[in-house]
Amino acid sequence: MISHCTRFGAIVVLATFVLGCQQRSEVDSTDTRDEVSSTKQHLNSNDLSVSRTVPSFPDGWQAYKSPDGGFIVTAPGNPTEVSSDELRMWKVTRYTFQDEETPLVIEIYSERTGAIATNTVDDLRDSPDMLLGSLHDVALPGMSGIEFRTKGRVGEVVHREYCSHDNTRSISIFVQKEIGGGISDAKVQLFLDSFKLLN
Repeated sequence: MISHCTRFGAIVVLATFVLGCQQRSEVDSTDTRDEVSSTKQHLNSNDLSVSRTVPSFPDGWQAYKSPDGGFIVTAPGNPTEVSSDELRMWKVTRYTFQDEETPLVIEIYSERTGAIATNTVDDLRDSPDMLLGSLHDVALPGMSGIEFRTKGRVGEVVHREYCSHDNTRSISIFVQKEIGGGISDAKVQLFLDSFKLLN
């Protein structure tokens, strides 16, 4: 009888222990779910704050994407002029933007053939018009390039010249910096540095 009672008591104690563990586990599980939910809400809150962050552009400037989807650039509004010419040795499309009266120009040369197709950016490195100390290398995907400054009729002109590795395509970007009251170096660099090829 004592043996039976002892076994029964042991079973009751074991059952109580197991139920207690299950309850503790359920509490722990609930706590964990609450922590995960709280963490997710915190992360989502952070995500929302990040997604609401808007790039800061100078007044009147915006991200501009070319109609053919070829490039994107931060520029003063939309181009005031877009023109295309098909010449014997190349095709060129020119985009001209205006910051007040200062022109910012992008020229895309494609289908370069004949003698022009042998020209590279290295041919410009020894230009006598280049201001001393202004030359440095830049690059785009599949294109090598240089940035430099020259002295124009009215102040400085800032240039970036790119050429594809197969010489079939080149890009010329320049800002006539002092025309129309001038443009800040910060805006010039924003225009140049934001230019990205999309295809």
